Amino acid sequence: MHYFSLFLLTFLFSLEVDGKEKVLEATSLDQAPLAGTLSVTSSIKNKCVQTPRAGKTVLKCEGLSFILHVPEICLTRSCGLIVDVHGWRMNAKQQDRYTRLSTLAGNKGYIVLNPQAKKTVYGRSWSAKDDAKVLAVINSVEEAFEVMKERIHITGFSQGGHMTWRFVCKYADKFGSVAPIGSGAGKKITADKRASKIEIMENCFGASELDILYAHGRKDGLVPFYSAIETVRTIGKNWQLGNAKVISEGPNFKRIRFNNLKGTKLEFISYDFETEYGTLLGHCFPGEAGSLGCGKDNPFHWGEELLDFFIANPKQAGL
Repeated sequence: MHYFSLFLLTFLFSLEVDGKEKVLEATSLDQAPLAGTLSVTSSIKNKCVQTPRAGKTVLKCEGLSFILHVPEICLTRSCGLIVDVHGWRMNAKQQDRYTRLSTLAGNKGYIVLNPQAKKTVYGRSWSAKDDAKVLAVINSVEEAFEVMKERIHITGFSQGGHMTWRFVCKYADKFGSVAPIGSGAGKKITADKRASKIEIMENCFGASELDILYAHGRKDGLVPFYSAIETVRTIGKNWQLGNAKVISEGPNFKRIRFNNLKGTKLEFISYDFETEYGTLLGHCFPGEAGSLGCGKDNPFHWGEELLDFFIANPKQAGL
């Protein structure tokens, strides 16, 4: 059933112009300089980043805590910034353990910011009320280290993926590209586990477009895969995406790319990997071991894939 849905998507996302299929080709765009290649004058302290320095720093800002990873080169060169958001009942340290972005991205000239939600009776949990607070800290880090505006990105897992979608809806102009995993851009219409539709977030996927890498397990035991299908279908319709192309696949995963005449792209990875622990099944990080890892033997690592995508997809001129 899920493979059939993916098959349908590759045909639904073609544009019809005067009754004929319009072949879509991305516009040739001047690429932004690579992260860590342009000189900066000096770091600038502010209310949130009071002592700009290299290494790992814990920030206490906007009533939340953050772990900030700054490579040495970012004190003298303008770096990129990746915001990496944890899921429900996780924390900032665990998120970095599964994406490994502090090391992977740090080696490529990117600062990594791991926000951490407050504890609740149900564990650490994000809500829409936290969005403006996280954005304020992103702005503070950008200011303190003269971050490249074209290379600011956000990614998140599960509930952190849901925050990533909200940021697409609210603050799309802030980011070059984004990469949610394990969360659709909406909520169930009913509490029935057999529900086959979700309600997409309001005022989302409008005029402000950006490149998206989205991954979701077909056997996800927490966030059903139908939410992914509805999310991809809605983005494709609203942004007039077409030219569906399978760019990589294996026995247990498939990666499809869609784009439009503006050059905006959506790459969707679906996979059958499962964690060996509990009932989460496909609600896991590809390429990692542990309770939230899909397995070290997976054919790709999520942190590596999203980093490559971010490097290749900074903010486009005119978007």
